[in-house]
Amino acid sequence: MIDEITGAFPMLRDHCREDDFKAIFYISDPGGGLPCTIVEDTDNDFFAEGCVTVLNPREHTVHLIAIDQCLTRDMAIKSCDCILVGYQSLVFLELKLNITTTRLKNADDTREGGLFQIAQTFNLFEPVLSKISKKYPDVIIVAQIATPPVSPKSNATYNLIRSAFGEKYGYDYIDSHEVLIS
Repeated sequence: MIDEITGAFPMLRDHCREDDFKAIFYISDPGGGLPCTIVEDTDNDFFAEGCVTVLNPREHTVHLIAIDQCLTRDMAIKSCDCILVGYQSLVFLELKLNITTTRLKNADDTREGGLFQIAQTFNLFEPVLSKISKKYPDVIIVAQIATPPVSPKSNATYNLIRSAFGEKYGYDYIDSHEVLIS
């Protein structure tokens, strides 16, 4: 799948990309105009530092493609932070690890903003996603908002957003502090 993506976006062959194969690794969105990246240091408080845990139980190579502040740096679109390309999965990931407010409406608004960013990235990648879906019929394509382990969430709003997103794009939406790669 990575070949189809780098074929559509040749700059990804040399830039905006990192690989890892460990069973557990971490992704950080450092902010300040920098793209998300794989983090090796596990001695910090991850969520305070803006990191999310990636679970890769089969230890296949996982390709991180930095989208925001890298691939789309010069494009006038809002985009998700990164895409994780696994053996059988593509995860469009937006890190919203700053959802610490106890106000449910603010948390739901932040999630909706994150889904808008992912939707914009789906639109950018639509031609290559069509090719990937045809070539790899068992591929799992997911939109994921990475949130802290404990963050306010309205189940009714979450289910409504998830359903509408699935109907519009045909892909599942997950809200979790861990990313599972297959």
